[in-house]
Amino acid sequence: MSKDLVVALPVCGALSETFIRRHALDLCPNRTAVLAERRSVPAAWVPPDPVLVLAETTPRWRGEMLRVLGARIGFQIPDWRASAARRFLRQSGASVMLAEYLDHALLWLPLSRQVGMRFVAHAHGYDISANLRDPTIVRRYQELANAEAIITMSEASCRRLVAAGLPAEKIRVVPYGVDVPDSPAERLSTTGILRCVAVGRMVAKKAPILLLDAIRRAHDEEPGVQLEYFGGGPLLPAAQHYCEALGMGDYVRLRGPVASDIVLAAMEQADVFVQHSIVDPQTGDEEGLPVAILEAMAASLPVVSTVHAGIPEAVVDGETGYLVREGDVEAMGSRVAQLARDTNVRQSMGYSAWMRARRLFTWERERDALRKVLQLVC
Repeated sequence: MSKDLVVALPVCGALSETFIRRHALDLCPNRTAVLAERRSVPAAWVPPDPVLVLAETTPRWRGEMLRVLGARIGFQIPDWRASAARRFLRQSGASVMLAEYLDHALLWLPLSRQVGMRFVAHAHGYDISANLRDPTIVRRYQELANAEAIITMSEASCRRLVAAGLPAEKIRVVPYGVDVPDSPAERLSTTGILRCVAVGRMVAKKAPILLLDAIRRAHDEEPGVQLEYFGGGPLLPAAQHYCEALGMGDYVRLRGPVASDIVLAAMEQADVFVQHSIVDPQTGDEEGLPVAILEAMAASLPVVSTVHAGIPEAVVDGETGYLVREGDVEAMGSRVAQLARDTNVRQSMGYSAWMRARRLFTWERERDALRKVLQLVC
């Protein structure tokens, strides 16, 4: 089963984390093996063969016990799982491993060295925000200086990694990439209606209640404002209760988790993309570079979002959309209402967003940059 690349990831088949799915399926097609800690049930995508899921090498009760203990004392791969992983890596014949998330990469680094593979770690979100609040994890991150490279998606996260003590010469900034059409989308003006779309798992850093509050304010100012929100998560019930309590059911639809093709189809019908990202006040979790924003730009949508993490590296305030301060729902609502009134500005910003995505955030651009760092010719 000789392959070129092994992609090591925490969860195989998750509905979110489309960037990881792309690495597993499209970075080196038919030449990739996947090594995962566990499998998502139900699975939103199927990994290429061969695949080894470590949780499936252990009886379920024992795996759950290991998970609980690992959360308390710091997870390490047990000997019998490590043996299975080493055997899998040797049989793959691959020369390099791409390990997703820095904390999980610490699990795979020793194994890759034992089998003589080059090793590259990829940072994403919580691992370069919330985790950096923990001095123990930061100290462990120093081990990643032994990797051939550390990839991250934004200049903002690169600066954090350098501040955490990782060698700048090992860090490579590779922004996420999405499918960008050859020409911008053309939208006919719908008099009096502004169709907003939001996408994202409803967790604290996505601040769904703040987003809904902004939309409520925009609707009060311009009654044609509507919102379709795609995403599940622990805050979905709170969002539903909020909409019910404030009578927002006529202009807000909470669609729950759906497949990516449904999201992309909704973007084609929308007028504006909205996302109110914030720093999770309890954990410090933050975004990396939200793929949904890049997909919206590719779909020629102006984006209204926040000055947060890598978002300003994608959205140019006043040119491809608007950015407001975290928590400023009044400003966000005002910007959405402003776009509702001005079709020409929406079209101009949407075109500029498509141009920027075409120049900086295509999947082909990300793929080629990753292959260069990984030293792959697929």
